[in-house]
Amino acid sequence: MNTEQEQYSIKLKELIAQCYKIFSVYSLDKTEALDACMCGGCSFEEDHIYLKNTPLQRIEIGIFNNYVNAAYSNQTSLCEFKYFLPLFLDSLVQGTNNFLSENYFFQRISAYSLGDWTIGELAFLQQFAETYIHYHLYQ
Repeated sequence: MNTEQEQYSIKLKELIAQCYKIFSVYSLDKTEALDACMCGGCSFEEDHIYLKNTPLQRIEIGIFNNYVNAAYSNQTSLCEFKYFLPLFLDSLVQGTNNFLSENYFFQRISAYSLGDWTIGELAFLQQFAETYIHYHLYQ
């Protein structure tokens, strides 16, 4: 890894920490179903219970993968999307999730409009996108 890429890698880690703070104001309604198929092949009721009751930074990536792969409707509530956003971006940066991709992220985020985001959230997303792209340009 060259020096520039290392600098962007460090910045991405800092941005992920910031992301968890920014989006920590969101929580899941434990009485509401998650927007993910529970057919038993995509995800299971136990997974949904786990996702609702486990602190975000402690969620096992395999269970999160199942949720992401089963949450394909583009009707995910904004609160649910924002709640899981830090974990999603963290997984992208760490490269630990082969099933999550930039394409999937941009497809999902396009379901929401500009007015759905606070000024601080938009500033974060802009900074994250620029840093993430620069990091990959140095690869």
